[in-house]
Amino acid sequence: MTQAQDIRNTMMLVSLNVRQWTANKLDKVATDELLKEKDAEAGAARVRKTILPKSALADINRWVGEARHTHSNNTLPWSDRGYRVLPVGNYLEYHHKMDTIKEGFDKAVEKFLTLYDDILTNPVKFALLQERLGGLYNAQEYPSAAEVAGKFHFSTHVMPIAQGQDFRCDLSNAEIQRIQADIDERVVAATQEAYKATFERLYEAVTHMATTLTKKNDNSKAPVHESLVPNMQELLDVLDRMAVGHDPELANMVNKARFLTRFPSDVLKEQSTVRNETIKAANDIKEKLTALI
Repeated sequence: MTQAQDIRNTMMLVSLNVRQWTANKLDKVATDELLKEKDAEAGAARVRKTILPKSALADINRWVGEARHTHSNNTLPWSDRGYRVLPVGNYLEYHHKMDTIKEGFDKAVEKFLTLYDDILTNPVKFALLQERLGGLYNAQEYPSAAEVAGKFHFSTHVMPIAQGQDFRCDLSNAEIQRIQADIDERVVAATQEAYKATFERLYEAVTHMATTLTKKNDNSKAPVHESLVPNMQELLDVLDRMAVGHDPELANMVNKARFLTRFPSDVLKEQSTVRNETIKAANDIKEKLTALI
């Protein structure tokens, strides 16, 4: 089995597709008035407005942010725009998390659409929008709830990583083999870059912990947040799943980094002996990671 074939068996590509209505509008009339008032040339400024209060879409925005954060944290970068690498070992956990987020997103959208339709059909509530925007208000800028519903979308799409043997064309055998070899080489190179990012991610987290605890030693009032150790544990769990069946070196470094999470954040905050042991271990791990980045 070639290296490219092995890669294809242990990882895949996944994209996250999220669309949402922002309720933002470019006000051309207000823009022209501003440019005229300030004696500015066309295109120098634009007036954009939110035709709904920020709170109306806050829950949806929260789920979108959670989706993008989870997608990024549980995958690796890839050269093809829009797609990231999803190792097989992290597939089930990734889709469990994304399915949960999608459910939350869909419920938030449904709740918003009910609220929005109520605003459109309730003269008192609709009048409040006019009051909020004042001279920027334009009743024609409010689409129906049905139209707005079509502006929301949430999905993930999985596809296999290409390999050279997938390429078929009416060319000479020699040329086809050259192209297939080139495809395999680029897949291997891109995957190596992707896994380099895992070591960089771990290096950044270990460095952050070492820096935070060192600052605490230097200044007793320096903060050590409760999230310090849980954040490290969450990252290590993700990287551990990514390493399954593909990267024993990454698995080994994750195992070493587990030492940093043996005590909760409040113990690291209060006990200098434990803190110093953790700083030393973190610096040793950083040195080993430097050779791998």
